[in-house]
Amino acid sequence: MSTDTRDLSGNGLGSIGLKRPKSVIVGDFAATGQSEGLLVNDKANIQLAGTFVATVLLEKSFDNSNWLEASKNSDGDAASYTGPIGATIQEVGEGNVWYRWNCSTLTSGSVNFRLSTPR
Repeated sequence: MSTDTRDLSGNGLGSIGLKRPKSVIVGDFAATGQSEGLLVNDKANIQLAGTFVATVLLEKSFDNSNWLEASKNSDGDAASYTGPIGATIQEVGEGNVWYRWNCSTLTSGSVNFRLSTPR
């Protein structure tokens, strides 16, 4: 797994009225493993891309140490994905919650991942 964690707040996009990402974690899974955690105070963008046979879970933590599966709906279904996904999540009523990707199985291919928070 490779991970690129960067702060893009100084990229100059604000001068043309576009919102700049506060922080972003991008990388890929070529084997099972976890991404770094991203601190989310309100909303975050999540993305999985690539051609792969894998199961990737979105997980959350309140201390960046103990992780549990995030829910993808009000029914409490686990945020478990077997194909590309692009979505925005919102942390309601809590804030300061960490999110990460967990590639629990990988049979073939490579999974490209991204987590980012808007400014």
